[in-house]
Amino acid sequence: MGKGDMEAPPTSAYRSVMEEYGYEVGKVIGNGSYGTVYEAYYTKQKVMVAVKIISKKKASEDYLNKFLPREIQNNFGFTAN
Repeated sequence: MGKGDMEAPPTSAYRSVMEEYGYEVGKVIGNGSYGTVYEAYYTKQKVMVAVKIISKKKASEDYLNKFLPREIQNNFGFTAN
């Protein structure tokens, strides 16, 4: 992926929400149809993690209702609300 393929850094609104939960969002490491993956530092456990930020404006209802909950459950063991 070239530098031209990367989206702009998350807005200050995203950053402030992420910081409330203990994440320091860094550079883009990937992107897809509905969102972008960033590297981030999780200050509470002092580890580097990947954070996927999904755009609800870009994502279809089918993706949000069917595929995203399954992705969350399969990758993290969480049950989406």
